[in-house]
Amino acid sequence: MVDTLVGSLNVVATRWSVWMVSMFWQVALLVGIVWLAARVSRRSSASFRYMLWLLVFVKLLLPPTLAAPWSAGNFAPRLLEVSHAPMGRDVSPAPPGRDLQVPVIGRWGVDSTEGVSQTAPMAGARQMPVERRPMAPLTLLMCGWAAVAAVSFTVLLVQYRRYSSRMLGNLSPAPDAVQEMFSKQMKVLNVRNVVRLNVSPDVCTPAVFGFWRPVILLPEGEHERLSREELSNVLAHELAHVKRKDTLLTFVAGLLSCLYWFHPAVWLANLHLRREREMACDDVVLESTRQEAKQYARTILHVAESFDGRVPAGAGFLGLLELSDNLLHRIRSVSDARRARRFGWSSAVAILLLTVACVPMARWSERAAAPAYSNTVNVEDEIDRYYSKADPEV
Repeated sequence: MVDTLVGSLNVVATRWSVWMVSMFWQVALLVGIVWLAARVSRRSSASFRYMLWLLVFVKLLLPPTLAAPWSAGNFAPRLLEVSHAPMGRDVSPAPPGRDLQVPVIGRWGVDSTEGVSQTAPMAGARQMPVERRPMAPLTLLMCGWAAVAAVSFTVLLVQYRRYSSRMLGNLSPAPDAVQEMFSKQMKVLNVRNVVRLNVSPDVCTPAVFGFWRPVILLPEGEHERLSREELSNVLAHELAHVKRKDTLLTFVAGLLSCLYWFHPAVWLANLHLRREREMACDDVVLESTRQEAKQYARTILHVAESFDGRVPAGAGFLGLLELSDNLLHRIRSVSDARRARRFGWSSAVAILLLTVACVPMARWSERAAAPAYSNTVNVEDEIDRYYSKADPEV
């Protein structure tokens, strides 16, 4: 029983290592391409650059076996390829007096005799002791990866539950004048979601929390400290997050970062995704309200002046000043009148073409030539085939 379990884990670890090595170089290459595209398109809208970085996480959701005639895997060394053919050994005649190891092509496409030994002793052959297979180093590596990923998932989920109980447990309704302003901004931005506006003593900056029933949170006294125009801009910015489904997309990106915690390019992509997300919301506000960029920039600076604390990142929580080091880039982005604000048809076509060109990266030629293998092999047929090779008269 233990040998069977260890062998099965060794088989899974082999496939896991092939998957991770392939995903590692493919994601690293894609991040490099996206970084170059984002640098070239600095005059494009922030939403376009946000979609570029979001493409990295779309890649993480897809298997690394996607291939096309133009795939980068056609030019990659064989060490970096995803094997599309089973790695099982051929059945060859065994020496007399030895057990026959029948390789079975299992669901993972590998030789499952590594964990399950199916023997067919020849007539007069003596039974040989079964050698215990140790746990392979790849299996230990896979277990360590799974442990870190599980801890990261747990921390993220506990963080979400803690935010939910703490921040949503002590809310008070916003004043009527603020609610009226909030309803007006929902119509201006064409937000159709059901969104609540509340005042919370537990937040230090305007923020939005939640996926399906989002809540916009204002710090206590924020509506009194800000002018009417500044408060209107703050509400519009948070409503832009709701309209773009940023809380959900950010949470999914966080889950994928936990799964690929060992990949520095994934964390780099997540950082750029968060930066472009805030600037994309700024563009939505400027495009919808048609106000002067300097007025909106003054709103950001005024909110930053009174900011005293740390914004909890991720876990369904988005703050207006989540990335304080991104403040200068946001001001420059808002003030740049030559830069596009709208995500138009040309941007959508560019994202589509880049997706088709860069997401499939596995080797195409071997994939097209790989024969179709069955998931199961009849053991009795393999034994008969073995005896036919060993004794042609049978």
